[in-house]
Amino acid sequence: MSLNFPSAPTVGQEYTSDGLTFVWSGVVWYVRSSLQWATDAEAVAGFAADRVMTPGTLKAASDANPVTPGSPVGVPTVVTRSFAVNYQNTVGYPMLVAINLAGNSTEDSNATPLIGDANPANRTVYASIGVRRNGDSSFQFIVPTGWWYRLDRARNPILTRWTEWR
Repeated sequence: MSLNFPSAPTVGQEYTSDGLTFVWSGVVWYVRSSLQWATDAEAVAGFAADRVMTPGTLKAASDANPVTPGSPVGVPTVVTRSFAVNYQNTVGYPMLVAINLAGNSTEDSNATPLIGDANPANRTVYASIGVRRNGDSSFQFIVPTGWWYRLDRARNPILTRWTEWR
């Protein structure tokens, strides 16, 4: 897919390429989608796989299982994980996951974090994503208690570090 966005877009302007429609927000191009967004109540209770979680709904799901005073809050633990394998949060509280990837370009280091209240994890997480120089990237997201999670690769990233707060 080759994207050639207009150089001076106006707010709300649309650009279509390879069946995807992008809309200019005034700051970034975002993909117009027919996906339905999960509400806080749906995130807490569990919901259909066709609902997408945002950072706010993920927070609501995590808040439903709060860490109470005196309970473990977790320490960063480097673990060995693989792409496209489902793992479950069994630590007894919401867990932070931080993943570092390397690639020869930004496209090569693309990956998609997924979580779900059932196996397999099937809800895209809108994770905190950082892109560093040379195409390296990192993801941080929270996995609610008992939920499943995985990282699907888009192209050719190299998994350099996977840390979980346990």
